[in-house]
Amino acid sequence: MGARIALHMALNQDHRIRGAVTISGSPGLRDEASRRRRIAIDKSRAQFLMCCGLECFLQTWYSGKLWTSLREHPEFNSLVRTRSKHKNIKALAKVLADSSVGRQKSLWEDLKHLKRPLLVVAGEKDAKFKDISQKMRTEIMSHAECGSDGPKGKELCEVLIIPDSGHAVHVENPLPLVRAVRKFLLKLY
Repeated sequence: MGARIALHMALNQDHRIRGAVTISGSPGLRDEASRRRRIAIDKSRAQFLMCCGLECFLQTWYSGKLWTSLREHPEFNSLVRTRSKHKNIKALAKVLADSSVGRQKSLWEDLKHLKRPLLVVAGEKDAKFKDISQKMRTEIMSHAECGSDGPKGKELCEVLIIPDSGHAVHVENPLPLVRAVRKFLLKLY
């Protein structure tokens, strides 16, 4: 969800920020049918969490294709143990249902109005979000404005693919991510 918040800031609060970084993020679902389907899926997931409990939910959640490389990471079991200690399952289920990607506005159309530099990061093993990252860049760059007060061309949107990582880039290969974010931030100031 942090990537979506950063993207919202970059698109809607450009007067307050100098740039933004998204990691394994997306501008959302483009069409209404996909959004309705996702709302139903997330509502079902929330009900499953309430009925079966957090441990069962986490086991099912992390068995998904998106988490294949994370499951191979040496810290995976520790991460799951930490998350399984959450006490308020009702609140987790509510967040899952209420903040569904299907309920969020698609930002694809808004990308053409980007005015601040954006670093879009995805993991090398995360085919879905690598593809989304490239599509975001294409959308942004096809509408890039070269004004005297804003970034030009390549500087507006950079896609960075972090090697040896999947969707959880920050866990799977944090050092290249930290270096890239640092380099990006130094360019902003």
